Amino acid sequence: MISLFEIDITRYNRLLNEKDLIIFSLQTKITNLNSMQTNDQLHIDALNRTIKKKNKQIRQGKFVKWILTAGLAIVSSVLILK
Repeated sequence: MISLFEIDITRYNRLLNEKDLIIFSLQTKITNLNSMQTNDQLHIDALNRTIKKKNKQIRQGKFVKWILTAGLAIVSSVLILK
């Protein structure tokens, strides 16, 4: 009878150890996933900043192109009128 209880206690202790290992493993996975999520968000933010910077450069390029076109039109019309 006592040996059966001892066997049961040993089994329960082993199960408790396995449960603790599984909990630790899952906590480690959660920590890793949270780190990955943070890194992904930082990467997305950096890409968004790059996109905004490129869009600004494109708008400035379009404005300069428009100014050059207007200047060329003015110079051409002055030369034609002379």
